[in-house]
Amino acid sequence: MGAAKREPLGTVETRQIIVEAYRDVNGKTTCCADAENGRVCVFLRVASFGTRDVCAFTDGLLRRRKNGMGTVVPSAVCPVWRGEE
Repeated sequence: MGAAKREPLGTVETRQIIVEAYRDVNGKTTCCADAENGRVCVFLRVASFGTRDVCAFTDGLLRRRKNGMGTVVPSAVCPVWRGEE
């Protein structure tokens, strides 16, 4: 018995996406500059009925500045802001 001939699985394509990066009024990096007007990172999501900010790229919870009442702080491994503050 010979080995069965495998069908090709398809092709691979490289794509590039443009992601807007935001800073707050103090110049700090943020995932959300203005939620009401849609100026949010494409990876920003909410969980727990809107009470938790989540990064869809890293699948991790995000924190907010000013004891939870300020702007959303990007994750340390955020591909958009990696290495910046």
